[in-house]
Amino acid sequence: MNLNKCKNSLPPVPPESKSELAAKVRRVWVERLQCGKRRKAPVGKEDFVVSIEVNPAPGLDISKRIEVAKKLKDAGVDVINIADGPRAAVRVSNTALGHALQTCKCQFVISNYGNTSLWFSC
Repeated sequence: MNLNKCKNSLPPVPPESKSELAAKVRRVWVERLQCGKRRKAPVGKEDFVVSIEVNPAPGLDISKRIEVAKKLKDAGVDVINIADGPRAAVRVSNTALGHALQTCKCQFVISNYGNTSLWFSC
């Protein structure tokens, strides 16, 4: 079934209206990378989208991870990727850590390997 031809389907939502991060990714893709056709030299930090991975620490205390997330956001990181902690140790789940990061107003991605990643913008 072609969803573009469905009469009852909703119109697509432009990426730039979904979140600040989506707007920045779209702007960098169009302006600097010119939709993959050629590249323009970066001029400053706004010409990059910065993603950092912060994994849940062993144990159940997430206070250090929250502190790190706040510092990363203040330093200009655009999005935090929270992996599912592939090591064999007891850790806070990446979903719980993501929920806690909402207090920092950080944008984050929860990676569940083998499943679809979830993108959150708070």
